[in-house]
Amino acid sequence: MNQSHEPQTLLVPVPSGDTLGTTLADRARSREEEFMFRQELERRRRLEVEAEQAKLQATQEFQAAVREAQRQNHWMRCPKCGSELCEVDHGDICIDRCETCEGVWLDAGEMDQLLKRENDGILGRFLRQLRT
Repeated sequence: MNQSHEPQTLLVPVPSGDTLGTTLADRARSREEEFMFRQELERRRRLEVEAEQAKLQATQEFQAAVREAQRQNHWMRCPKCGSELCEVDHGDICIDRCETCEGVWLDAGEMDQLLKRENDGILGRFLRQLRT
């Protein structure tokens, strides 16, 4: 008997098509693609949220600027005719008066001060009637 110490090679036929190695590689690639897809989806969602927040902030800033411009345009202007108002001292109360249409405008709290001062007079009764 001839015994050789050389290992013999076994020839095992490799099936053509999908093998365990390629199946595992495909699964790994699929998981990696799924991970990358989820990462990209999350990045896009984050960008959309940031864009919405920026848009909302820009809208709020614009509205604040418009309100401020309107306030500046209407400051001390007659609500009826748009002319400038002048302040007239009536004792300790400063009343806004239009010199064009002669309208009289009271700021917050000025009517209450007039009511306290005029009390039962004709002006006091008139002002009380306006408040109700």
